Amino acid sequence: MNQTIFLGHDFGQGWFCKNKKIFAIDISKNASSSGKQFFKNNNFAPSNFNDKNVNPEKFIAILRDPIERWISGLAEYIAGDYGNLKFKNVSDCFFNNELLETLIFDQIVFDGHTLPQIAYLQGLDIRKIDFYYFDNDVFDKISYYNQLDNINLKYSNSKTKNEDKIYIHDYLASQLKDSEKMKKIQRMYYCDYQLFDEIKFV
Repeated sequence: MNQTIFLGHDFGQGWFCKNKKIFAIDISKNASSSGKQFFKNNNFAPSNFNDKNVNPEKFIAILRDPIERWISGLAEYIAGDYGNLKFKNVSDCFFNNELLETLIFDQIVFDGHTLPQIAYLQGLDIRKIDFYYFDNDVFDKISYYNQLDNINLKYSNSKTKNEDKIYIHDYLASQLKDSEKMKKIQRMYYCDYQLFDEIKFV
């Protein structure tokens, strides 16, 4: 595993509750910001499952539709608060820009936000992971099935606060109406789709 591609996200990072022996895996663009607050409020501490002192009996992971996650992740990479590209005018850069379009759909994976989700699970037995599907009520479900405090935390989508991210999100969604481009993305995330077929969500 090339650790540098995570770009600030350490492989194996997440939150661990010693009392309950539960480790929540932090997968970028899968409600990570909301999860940070949720788990902190439930006495989980930032940790890493590669740490020999971390001994969970159960893992928790939130998975997201690969296409939705790629669109959101690339929008974050281009125009988000933690993104690597700083365009002065996003709409001008993307308007009829065939070179930029080609680069996006040739590379597809740019950083941890667009890395396949299964990469975050390397070295783990997926049979020991409780998987939750990414939606607005995901933390209600995690609370219920793990006897955690329900603080009525709903997933917060920061995209709605950033006009550039909204523009890129809509641009990418429109580009994926092209079946060949959609197939490229689906091939890149084949392992994620395979994982979805192998597991059952809580």
